[in-house]
Amino acid sequence: KQNGPVFQNRKTNAVFLFCFGRWIVGPIAIFYLFQNFYEVKNRIHPKSISISVSHRRKLLDWLLRVNQQFSFNFDTWVLTASILDRFLSAQPIETDIFQLAGCAAFLIAAKHEERDPPKVSELVSLCAKCYMKSDFLKMERIMLRVLEWNIQTPMIHNLVREVALIQNLKPVDEDFLTQIIGKIIFHKSLAYMPPSKLAFTLISASDKFEVQDVEKAFKYLLYLLKQEPDETDDDINY
Repeated sequence: KQNGPVFQNRKTNAVFLFCFGRWIVGPIAIFYLFQNFYEVKNRIHPKSISISVSHRRKLLDWLLRVNQQFSFNFDTWVLTASILDRFLSAQPIETDIFQLAGCAAFLIAAKHEERDPPKVSELVSLCAKCYMKSDFLKMERIMLRVLEWNIQTPMIHNLVREVALIQNLKPVDEDFLTQIIGKIIFHKSLAYMPPSKLAFTLISASDKFEVQDVEKAFKYLLYLLKQEPDETDDDINY
């Protein structure tokens, strides 16, 4: 019924298709449709005048180390970056709560991806007790409200795996995928491109070389997408 609850708006239609339509039109088409509703419209909210791309990079680097310290899956950090970017694009904030926002994104992602997410008291200690437990809980509620409780989003590496499986391509090495996805997330421009565009370009870049060389594939990815490398790209360890 077109006037039923499922068809009230385009976003609800996409959610319905994502859940039930993959057997009809396939996972790749659903992925492509669904990503539009989670596209980051602004890189950082224009009113967040004290927050720069450099601040974002440093925070994500720190959160990557925190993720490794907890021995969490790489996907948890990828989701953390997605949650943080969508929040920063919609909500202006100041530098004094920037780390708090990053930790709240990490907490939400860990609750979604991990069996044993961190305790808030552990995050308080990681931030040298600059924030209280109540600050973390309040920021978590604000973030979920801003995101309208839309936590999970289409991810580049998931689409790469789907395409490789469906088209019977050679499997992409997970270590290679982890490193190159990390480079994409840290990049000042690639991080905000549609996941489908990045995924298909990444497959083209990785297929060009017999051995999946991260540096060569990433440079070729930048070439295909007409982007310049970041000056500090080599500073990050995955």
